[in-house]
Amino acid sequence: MGAHYFAGSYSEAISFGHKAVQQRPGFIGCHNFYIVSLAQAGQLDEARAALDRLKELQPEISLTWLEQNIPLTPGPMGKFIDGMRKAGLQ
Repeated sequence: MGAHYFAGSYSEAISFGHKAVQQRPGFIGCHNFYIVSLAQAGQLDEARAALDRLKELQPEISLTWLEQNIPLTPGPMGKFIDGMRKAGLQ
């Protein structure tokens, strides 16, 4: 899912992300990539709804938390943060 996201294949990432969230609803990483994929694809209502579900699982989630805890290099992290920001995360 992450590979599709970083390659810009958002529809593929969304498809895999949706399946992953359904199969492993408690796994935060699935939610993260599903959200940013939706946001980067311009599906902002869906991204915001998915972010609301993530906040139920992880109330302390924030852009700062992601930057401190997600092991991505600066380029991919920037794209990831941009997607979360588009989804409404602060």
